[in-house]
Amino acid sequence: MAAGYLAGPGQHAGPCYEYCQHSDCNATRNMAQTGCYICQEAIGYNIGFFNDPEEGLVHRLCYLRSIEKGGQE
Repeated sequence: MAAGYLAGPGQHAGPCYEYCQHSDCNATRNMAQTGCYICQEAIGYNIGFFNDPEEGLVHRLCYLRSIEKGGQE
C-alpha cells in the first residue's frame, strides 16, 4: 500500500493559498487538519499518511513505528 500525500496550499494540486469556497480545497484542508489516530497530531501537508477504513487517517511513520513495536498503540 502506497502512502498518500496532501500538497500544501498554493502548491501544484494543493488547495488555494487563500481560503476559498472550492469543495476540493476545503476537503484537502479538512483532511490535513484531521488528527492521526495514533499520535493525535494533524495529518498535515507533504507528509505520508494512510487512510485505514476502520480507524481513519494515520501518519505513515506512526503506523510503521506501531508495527515495529508489535502492534498499534
